Amino acid sequence: MNRVHHDGSEIPKPGQYGGDELRSFPIDLLGKKGAVLSISYHRTGKGAKTDRGFSDLRLIGPEHRVAMLTSYGEMKTYREPDKLLVEFARPSDDSVTGITNVQQWVLDYQGRRAEYMQPFQIWGGGGNARGFDSQDYNRQLSSDPVSGRTGLMPDLYDEGKDIEFRKLFIPIPDTVFRWSAQGARNFRFRLRTHCLNHGIAGGPEDDNDDFFIDNVKVLYTQEIPDIEMSSIRLHHPYTMAPPTQLGSVPVRFQLSNLSTVASPSFSVAVRITRDPDGSDLDRINCVYFRPITIPTLRAMSSVLLPSPDARFDDLPPGAYTISAKLFFPDSDADSANDSTCTRVVINHGSVLAYEYDADSAINHVPLPQFSGIAGKGLNAPGNRIAACFTIVASDSILGYQMLWGELNSNPDPVEISLKMETGEQILVDVPGSAIVRLRGMDDLVPGSSPQFGRNITYKLPKPLKLNRGRYWISVRQLTERGIELGASADRMGMVTTMVTEAGSGKDSCLSLYADRNLRRRLRSGTMINDQLFANLRSSPSGTVDWFAPTGGTPLLPHLDIKGTVRGFETFTQGSWIPMIRPYFGPRPRRYSWSCFVPVVLSAFDARRRGAAVDLFWQTESELNNAGFLIDRRPTDSATILDVRARGLSCADHHQSKTRPWSEIGFVSGKGTSAQQMDYSFRDVSASVDSAFEYRLRQIEAGSGVAYSGVVSVPRGNDGDVAMDEPHPNPSSGSIVLSFKCPNRSLVRLEIIDALGRPVILLYDDVVEGVSQRYVLGWDGRSNNGTEVPSGAYFCKLTAGGTTVSKVITITR
Repeated sequence: MNRVHHDGSEIPKPGQYGGDELRSFPIDLLGKKGAVLSISYHRTGKGAKTDRGFSDLRLIGPEHRVAMLTSYGEMKTYREPDKLLVEFARPSDDSVTGITNVQQWVLDYQGRRAEYMQPFQIWGGGGNARGFDSQDYNRQLSSDPVSGRTGLMPDLYDEGKDIEFRKLFIPIPDTVFRWSAQGARNFRFRLRTHCLNHGIAGGPEDDNDDFFIDNVKVLYTQEIPDIEMSSIRLHHPYTMAPPTQLGSVPVRFQLSNLSTVASPSFSVAVRITRDPDGSDLDRINCVYFRPITIPTLRAMSSVLLPSPDARFDDLPPGAYTISAKLFFPDSDADSANDSTCTRVVINHGSVLAYEYDADSAINHVPLPQFSGIAGKGLNAPGNRIAACFTIVASDSILGYQMLWGELNSNPDPVEISLKMETGEQILVDVPGSAIVRLRGMDDLVPGSSPQFGRNITYKLPKPLKLNRGRYWISVRQLTERGIELGASADRMGMVTTMVTEAGSGKDSCLSLYADRNLRRRLRSGTMINDQLFANLRSSPSGTVDWFAPTGGTPLLPHLDIKGTVRGFETFTQGSWIPMIRPYFGPRPRRYSWSCFVPVVLSAFDARRRGAAVDLFWQTESELNNAGFLIDRRPTDSATILDVRARGLSCADHHQSKTRPWSEIGFVSGKGTSAQQMDYSFRDVSASVDSAFEYRLRQIEAGSGVAYSGVVSVPRGNDGDVAMDEPHPNPSSGSIVLSFKCPNRSLVRLEIIDALGRPVILLYDDVVEGVSQRYVLGWDGRSNNGTEVPSGAYFCKLTAGGTTVSKVITITR
């Protein structure tokens, strides 16, 4: 919704407010006391770029409210914002008039008159206003800013450039349900844009002042809650990073309860998948999966929650899709809003960079709207220009990368160094980080002439290891000529929400980065500018001058505190990204293809119960779980019997570890669940004479297999003579035979055919008796060295007074 027709012509008359209007049909609310109007809204649009000077030529998005701090310390409105108004119609007094042709979009039942406030005002920024008290929704609030019951809710930290949809809940007052002649039977509301074309001749033109609306619903008191997955995103300030610094990227998602009842426990499944690009890396699919249990979500509320950080350090660069989906024990009221997704691009490089297209960065300082001087850059005589970066995992840097403006084409000496941040404005020198180099001389291209207007690299004498923390890389000139350090305007647009009154003694303002990835959230929820760029003074006090202080004028502005462009006050500002970065060098990577498993297995164990083995396992949550395959293999260590030497070798080892797994069963999964689930399986074919290892293969519906750890069970009775199953069986050639004989005994092991005739005597000697297995092999030949024909044979073991036999099948 905005203020223009489809053909681009203006809806309101010049100098007046107006715009699109969206009206509801009559809604029957009779007997539905407690109903709530729910709206999702987004201001400006996701595609809007907010670089330095983003509104110098064209005002982007609906204009925000601007406050003014007077010389008396009082805050007042300096500029009215564009608005989206939510209005309730006065119900019909006779169930006939005022229903289809509404005459009054005013519900002033407490006589506010001139101070009447619409049920809600969504401002283009700087806060909002509500007509009913948030605690007592039947009490009207006033439009008078000095009233004790004012509904104005200014927010100086609301810049109005949304990156995700916001939720709005407006309880419908009880007076609607008590209206005469059953007025609640035909309740109506409307959304109305109240926008002004702020453009002026010769100045910046105004765009359409877009408000985006979604999921408009009237919610009734109900037993089943309706939870919406509103948004999901990464919070990552860099446009390029070495893989080693992508091991901990924050993931955030927003939930909203659109109903009038609190929700029971439910789960959220967060998944990141790699977008196919036609390369051989397309075999990478799911690279991140985290199920999260939400104990409850109170009625008519929204909450921003973290998912465990994502790791991109062992993944290839490219596009990824982040998705989130809700799962309930049964279901919620509307499953259509249970999922959302967004697309992100991860770029690998040898530097940490904030600007777009960092490999071929452009110096924007010379642009006409900024300096208009060819080759111009940033200068800080006597001080240091600095940029901040965060090391999330211990790493080594090889040097520094920067871009010099061409205005000074001299290879003047400059000093570059690192400082570590140990507290608020407390910076400590990093030993071994300081170097002196000449402007334009690239260490990666020895012997080349000075290079200006492009990235060059200075190498440290030796790699410098940095532990986790925040660091500042800084440069200072060592001559009287300016260093002309290049700077980028990318992402540096700012919105000014407050100015000081002229003549108050100090011209100042409150300006916020429009790109919220460059801001940090306080415990109160307020998002202030993250201080990433600064001038470090060389004075003994070591004062830090931030490029973009949240409260105060930006350090290097191109506009005054009101963002004046050709006489028009845009209330926007801009900062700079100084082109100075840490250089990590090329980092070849071997990428991992492993997928995070969509089932959380919290326990897995096995216990022998007589002649069987019972397996038990437990899951905390499941997504699309088809079930579990159960695998088994024997696992005893063994003493190898050398048939040819007719002797004993006591070299114990885990030869059975190389035996292939055998699939012995399947247990169906629960599909999708946020509840703890218990599973069991009984292996009735587990010989008491053998020890075994077990594992689970979890099968995801549609695709994907995941493997559990391994659990072991011992033999049933270590005091008995026993023979294991021969393997492989059937066989076309050699067969491995193993047995247990715990005490010193005369052992005879022979092969006989189905008629009881001897085929070959494999062993006939005394064994000393060990707790491990004795192992020997049969090559499928008889005593005379010829291959035995296909058929059934018996392996007969006699030890002391015990005889045990196993069937062997030979296939030729």
